[in-house]
Amino acid sequence: MRYYNIANIKIMFDGIDAEDFEESFCSKLIEYETGRFDIADMNVKFTTDYRVDIPQGKEVACFNWRHWVKTDTGYFIYDTAPDTGETVLYIKADETWSNITIAFDYIERFAGAKNDLRLFNIMIEVLKQGILWHNGIIVHSSSIKYTDNDGNDYGLIFSAKSGTGKSTHTQLWQTLYGDRVKIINDDTPILKFESDGVMLCGMPWSGSTGINSNCITPLKAIVFIQRGTQNSIRPLTATEALPRLLSETAKSVFVQNLNRTLEAADKLIKNVDIYLLTCNISTDAVKTVQQELGIK
Repeated sequence: MRYYNIANIKIMFDGIDAEDFEESFCSKLIEYETGRFDIADMNVKFTTDYRVDIPQGKEVACFNWRHWVKTDTGYFIYDTAPDTGETVLYIKADETWSNITIAFDYIERFAGAKNDLRLFNIMIEVLKQGILWHNGIIVHSSSIKYTDNDGNDYGLIFSAKSGTGKSTHTQLWQTLYGDRVKIINDDTPILKFESDGVMLCGMPWSGSTGINSNCITPLKAIVFIQRGTQNSIRPLTATEALPRLLSETAKSVFVQNLNRTLEAADKLIKNVDIYLLTCNISTDAVKTVQQELGIK
């Protein structure tokens, strides 16, 4: 068994029986590994016994070879081989995504990816669903912790459609302030609702760059970016913020999880300042954000 703490969520992995496979997969999560605990928030069991009968339930979506089924006891997601139609992978979860079984074909013949990479990518899909039942949400963004002159920490996330320049913008913060800026996650940070506010949390899944830190810091603001020749920033109204926020969060095909996404987005709008930054690629854009947010 392996034990991890990701965004204050205790996750236990069990059942990977090949040592080299386990090490290859778990090496990507090593910064988040922790000591043994008795009760996990998410129990994830892996098995290669993937040939099972599809459970009774309602298929709510099907795209290419992936099928999503709502059952009486939870959720069932399965992949079929394009050539034979046989089941090569499934994810079974209970109603609250607390107990999950992932079964997969151990032969590296499906979708052209090695098993360790497939498993790593599958887990982010599980977390996108499960995080909604554990007081959090994942927002597509590049995120940083900024430490000001007085030692105060601020969590900032910069969100936009791919290719707009959110990673470029966070790199400008690093150019200006060096070690005072830490990249929390360059693609998919977790925003976690805690008793003392909304926290910005790192996690091992971070897009193509892989840049992430096992760090939790209070979230100061969400900033949506659009390109422009001049730098300007303004607060967004709730009506303006909601569609932008929803466009950068994972939308579940399951109604129960979609409702939780909407609830989480509403919470963010009510508890976090949200802005629209029009900017060019210059350090002046960083200073524009600082001035508006009142951080040194």
